[in-house]
Amino acid sequence: MQPDKKTLIKLSLDKARQAFMSASMNVENAWFSDAQNRIYYAIFYSVLALSYLEEFKTSNHSELLGWFNKKFIYKEQLFDKEIAKIYKTAYKNRMLFDYTVYEEPEKTKLEEDLKSAKLFIETIEQYVLDKLQRN
Repeated sequence: MQPDKKTLIKLSLDKARQAFMSASMNVENAWFSDAQNRIYYAIFYSVLALSYLEEFKTSNHSELLGWFNKKFIYKEQLFDKEIAKIYKTAYKNRMLFDYTVYEEPEKTKLEEDLKSAKLFIETIEQYVLDKLQRN
């Protein structure tokens, strides 16, 4: 039996925070490709929480990204376009550094990506929690 919507949202937000902490530790330990991966997944899990809130179901990463942009950036304009850029960049970088063995992220860029991911996660989490409280 699958957990209820509120539980799925909570678990997804917890996973987002854990992935973010893992990304931070990976940067500190110079595991840069792993850090890039965890940055993306921190963002992904926060959007997954949003998808549970909105009852949008997909198992496809690019479809989730497209849904997020279409609904929350362009149609309803609930989040700034900079938020969409953070998500898109994290997705692109994760694909690059997960599947390319001769490329390695730079530490300074990863530190910037961590700051951006933190902003993204906090923005989405605040929106989700506010909306949950109203319902």
